[in-house]
Amino acid sequence: MSAMTPQQRRISLDRHLSHGRKVVAAKLAKEWGCAERTIRRDLLRMRDVDKLPIEYDPVEQNWRYTQPVVGIQPTLVSEEDRRALLFSLQASAQLENTPVCEQTRRLYKDLLATLPTEKATQFEQMMGCVRFTGPSVPTIKPEVWAVLLLCLEAHETMHMTYTTGYAGKTTERDVDPYGLLMRDRHWILVAYCHLKEAVLTFALHRIAKASSTDKPFEPPERIMDEYLAEGFEGFVSTGKKAKVVLRIAKDAPPFIADRVWSDKESRTHDRQGRTLVRFVTTASWAVEREVQAANGYVEMLKPADNRSSVRENALAVAAAHR
Repeated sequence: MSAMTPQQRRISLDRHLSHGRKVVAAKLAKEWGCAERTIRRDLLRMRDVDKLPIEYDPVEQNWRYTQPVVGIQPTLVSEEDRRALLFSLQASAQLENTPVCEQTRRLYKDLLATLPTEKATQFEQMMGCVRFTGPSVPTIKPEVWAVLLLCLEAHETMHMTYTTGYAGKTTERDVDPYGLLMRDRHWILVAYCHLKEAVLTFALHRIAKASSTDKPFEPPERIMDEYLAEGFEGFVSTGKKAKVVLRIAKDAPPFIADRVWSDKESRTHDRQGRTLVRFVTTASWAVEREVQAANGYVEMLKPADNRSSVRENALAVAAAHR
């Protein structure tokens, strides 16, 4: 079995002891795949730190509760677990304006109520030190969110009323939901669109209505992995794959020079010490947008069409700011 965390071990020990069993450290250590001293250390902590009525019988060489214990308290959450809890709680801001956000915060609040007063206070104080920032999150209609999650889980085709982000055109369409992405704190649906006969992305806040068609579908295996592998920061195009070559200036600041453009990128250097970054994507237009934001430190050498587009956009910006 996989290694148990200290918390999991202590909760399991409590279950053994609460059922009137006598714990033999050597036996459990063999069963759980850990050292006998680890079990003894857990038991001593439960007795000395958590103040549980545990007693060791040196004659029978086992441990037992000397009196009934009504369930072990979640105060056994370790310091490391509390820190992880803190960051994940603050990260729930990413779920803002969805029903999941309030559900998540309620669960954390319930757990917080089980901690000792002083630890709960420390936890709340630390919460003010960790923030996740970003633009305001567009509101997603609760009924849309509920239907979408149902269709995702049941692999059912979803009917929706959707308004596009560019032309602003509203259409009725059926989609097979494959998965969800979060991009710039915006929730994006990846789905096969029956209307366009292609895998597309849809902003959840632009879905006005949604309903299940009760028609099952079988999603392609590892579709999300394969879909994202061809994209750029979550953007994917239905066009062909393009070989991208970027040239980063030698004097580029670290936040630009150290940026990872693709998980599968390769890097070399030219004679002037400039960095050449190469990778493949279907969303070269998204790369183009990021190059334009790099303040001239990044040059897009390929594809040629994108290079020309960057130049034209730069001239347009310069003309607008004369």
